[in-house]
Amino acid sequence: MPRNSDLTFEGNATYATIAIGPDACDMMGTWRPGATLTAMQSATHYGRENLGIGCTDLLEKGKLWVVSRVNVTLKRIPRLGEELTVQAFALPAVKLLFPWKFLFVDQAGKTVGEGSSVWNLMDASSRRVSYVPDIAEKIPVTDGVCRTELPKAAEELLSAPKKNALRPVYTDLDINGHVNHVHYMDWCCNALGISVLRHYAIGSFCISFMQEIRPETVVDTELRIEDSAFSFSGYNADSPAFILNGTLIKR
Repeated sequence: MPRNSDLTFEGNATYATIAIGPDACDMMGTWRPGATLTAMQSATHYGRENLGIGCTDLLEKGKLWVVSRVNVTLKRIPRLGEELTVQAFALPAVKLLFPWKFLFVDQAGKTVGEGSSVWNLMDASSRRVSYVPDIAEKIPVTDGVCRTELPKAAEELLSAPKKNALRPVYTDLDINGHVNHVHYMDWCCNALGISVLRHYAIGSFCISFMQEIRPETVVDTELRIEDSAFSFSGYNADSPAFILNGTLIKR
C-alpha cells in the first residue's frame, strides 16, 4: 500500500483506499487473508508515522513495533477489482499495549468486515517488551466511534493434529529480523492446502503471538480441523510461538 493521495488522516483515524489487485488475490480471485493483514499493517504504519510514533522515529531509539494479537471477521470475501477503504483507528493505550480497530468499507459504503490488533514496543537489542515515554500521549483521544478493547486470544483446538516442521526463509522475514505475522497466515493457508481452500474461504480468524521466530528457528507446526473450525500453531522447542484459529465458510 503506497503512501499516496488515497491516504488521509483525521485525528486518531487513518483512511486508506485500496484496489484489490491480482497480487492480493488467491486462485479463486478473492482477497487472501495475508493481503488483509498486509492492508491492516500498512494502515497502522502510516497512521503511526502521521502521529510521530512510526518505525522511522522509534528505530533511532532502538525500539521496534511488534504485534501480539490480531482478530479479523469478514461478512463477505472481497474480490479482484473491488475498491475498499481500510479505516484504522488508533485507540488509547492500555498500559504497554497499543490497540487498533479496523473497518473494511466497500464502494457502496457498506462495511464488509472488521478487525482489531494490539501492538507492543520491543527493544531491538534485548528483544524484550519496552517502554518509551510520551508515546501514549501522542495518540489523540476522540469521542464516539471507537472505545478501547483488546482483541481476543486465539485458541488451539483439541483434536489430533497434523504435524510439520518449518524453517523461515528469506521472504518470511521483516524489518524487525523475525517472521512477519502476515506469513503465519500464509503458512496456515499452505497447511490447509489447495483442496480445502478451493472450496472454502477463511471468514474469520484470530492470531496470538507468544515469541519471535528468528531466521535460525525450526518451527514445529500443528494443524487441526474440526468441521468448519481450524487452528494452526507453531512451537519452538515445545514452547508456543503462535496460535491461529478461525472459521471456514463455503465459497
